[in-house]
Amino acid sequence: MNTGKNKKNALYSTLSMIYLHFENGELLFESLKNSNIDDIGLIVTDLEMPVMDGRELIIKIRENEKYKNINILV
Repeated sequence: MNTGKNKKNALYSTLSMIYLHFENGELLFESLKNSNIDDIGLIVTDLEMPVMDGRELIIKIRENEKYKNINILV
């Protein structure tokens, strides 16, 4: 049993949030391209990730006018 994951899921459920997990920044960024931006209220990221780290992810998000208003928590 992964209690950390269970606690996160309980928190997101209480807050009426949908939680998506990505293994790296590149997968998250690719998912943004296929998402309804109005449905995204917050991106929580780590700075150290494989493939595309959090710094590069934040830069790519901020460079794109379409994504500039998405809140990011590191």
